[in-house]
Amino acid sequence: MIVILSKQSELYKHLYFLPQDIVEKGLTFSQTRQHSFFSGRVLLQKSLAFFYNINNLPKLVFEKNGRPSWENKNLPFFNLSHSGKMVALALGDNKLGLDIEESKKRPETLWRRVLSEKELSFVKKSNNPHETFTFLWTLREALLKSSGRGLGGLSDLSFDLAKNKAFYEKLDKGNIFSWRFNLDSSLIFISLCICAENQDIKIYSYDNQKFKLISLDLLHKFSLNK
Repeated sequence: MIVILSKQSELYKHLYFLPQDIVEKGLTFSQTRQHSFFSGRVLLQKSLAFFYNINNLPKLVFEKNGRPSWENKNLPFFNLSHSGKMVALALGDNKLGLDIEESKKRPETLWRRVLSEKELSFVKKSNNPHETFTFLWTLREALLKSSGRGLGGLSDLSFDLAKNKAFYEKLDKGNIFSWRFNLDSSLIFISLCICAENQDIKIYSYDNQKFKLISLDLLHKFSLNK
């Protein structure tokens, strides 16, 4: 299992190395959407070439919920996420979901809508409630993305923060990992859900057209449905 982190600005400038149909599609988007779309596709193409020796970006299709996947189902699972200046990609042999979020203030109405009573109490009692909520938000997003569901399922799952357990009836088994790091003046949280046991995870940065193995301290590991 591989996670790659990069800045959108590092990738956007290489958009014309993408297949022509993808470039044409991306150019129909707004400027903000173009940056996230092209940076994700470039990171995907470069990562496939480096880690899997796949030099041309394979054809993508879209599932009912709008999530992109490979037309060739023998290729590795992947998931992309964007936040602020960052883009993140996960690649692996099992179903997965990835979310990256820049810590920022979000309204308490959102907290109450998506958190359980225990989680809400945990957030409010924490030293930095906004950071704690961002952490929980990434956990939820990663778990839902691994199942292929959208944000409409946010209230269908729960976390036991004292026992590092997650509960979600749409998935049978797996683990959710979470890390955090600082970028410039921002605090970034990453969560990765893997629908399998005993996975080795390697994290890379992509900068100046080079992949570099990096080390991030694991913040939490949650077991799913145990």
